[in-house]
Amino acid sequence: MRWSFLIPAMALVSPARVGAQIPKSLGPPTAVLPYDFSHIAGIRELANGNVLVSDDRDRVVVLANFAAGTGKRVGREGAGPGEYARPGALLAVAGDRTLLLDPGNARFLEFDPAGAIVGTLSPAARSPSPQSSHLLALAASWDARGTDRAGRVYFEQLPGPLRPGERRRVPIVSWEPATGALDTVATYTLSDTMLTLVPEIRGREAAIRPRAWPARPQ
Repeated sequence: MRWSFLIPAMALVSPARVGAQIPKSLGPPTAVLPYDFSHIAGIRELANGNVLVSDDRDRVVVLANFAAGTGKRVGREGAGPGEYARPGALLAVAGDRTLLLDPGNARFLEFDPAGAIVGTLSPAARSPSPQSSHLLALAASWDARGTDRAGRVYFEQLPGPLRPGERRRVPIVSWEPATGALDTVATYTLSDTMLTLVPEIRGREAAIRPRAWPARPQ
């Protein structure tokens, strides 16, 4: 199934307390982009009003201009300069720049304020410490959750398949691109409501995997 991407009028809800969120309709879309996406992994609005959209299933990054109703592909699939293997989250960083998580190549692509690719950031290249290879291995499985004003990138590491009854703590880690500093800032334990049992398939042992988009304490 394929979806067209719609941008509705902005409307945010600040619930009185966690767990008491009230649904609110955003109303009809203010613009429609005639471009199909299969699975949107990241969205980032730029200062000029254009929007970067990453699709990790079609493996494309599109620069959308809603005023003109156009979408232009930025970069291409691959492992060279200006290329991505599996485009993921789009993160805001200082200077109105954008980082694209590319777990397939274990790196980030850097975009300028206009939405053009200007370089790459590799955790291993920036941090020649014992932690660097650790982060490089994690980049393919970690989920980038956001950034802060200091430019640090925050990841959440969800585990792979677990055996029934096994529990793991999930670290939330910050990475500072300028220095390569890596720090675990918090952890939490996966609960039953965050997991899904995968039945035995083709003789393989049953496994438990993290459930998509559960409520989590971070």
